[in-house]
Amino acid sequence: MSESYCVLADIAGEYKTFLALLDKMPKGFILSVGDVNDRGKQSKEVIEWFMKAEKDGTGESLLGNHETFIWDAYESSPFHYSPGVWQMNGGNATLKSFGGTIPREVIEWIKTLKTEKIIKIENKTYLISHAFKIKRDQEEEEEEIEPFNVVWNRRQPEPFDEYDVQIAGHNSNFGLREWKFKNGKTALCIDASASRKLTGIHLPSMKIYQQEYL
Repeated sequence: MSESYCVLADIAGEYKTFLALLDKMPKGFILSVGDVNDRGKQSKEVIEWFMKAEKDGTGESLLGNHETFIWDAYESSPFHYSPGVWQMNGGNATLKSFGGTIPREVIEWIKTLKTEKIIKIENKTYLISHAFKIKRDQEEEEEEIEPFNVVWNRRQPEPFDEYDVQIAGHNSNFGLREWKFKNGKTALCIDASASRKLTGIHLPSMKIYQQEYL
């Protein structure tokens, strides 16, 4: 298990920006919080980079809502989007990058992506997910928040005793933001895409790196 991680926010097809950000960061296992595709012009290159990195054991992407758009557009998924939702949310750029259709191996890869990753380094536990994890309330039925929990959640983070640090992207309205809880735990949103910046955080140093879109 690596002792150095580079956790990246929503790349959204910005391949050149992604590579430039990696050049700024320390060496380590590359972990995307998801939403590697859509809107930017080079979703194909970003997806293929992570597919190769996964095979090489050097990187991994989690499942974001934009990956679920692709999945649902090509076959039945747990998400059941209305027709055309993907295209209205940047999907046309992804289709164009692939020449008009998404290869079957990409769809199969998306279906294998995890919704969260737990990392333990130096006696700290980090929870990485696309959106912040929701605490189940007794009044909420499980089916009401799953499978959308860590893929679509727009709520602010909640404290969990079992995680020292929560890291998520997805919520560009939060921007780059940190929450500190009464139990001594923290949470960070690293999605600064609203300001046209790709953000990464290195673990365990917790140092933030940013790259303006190229």
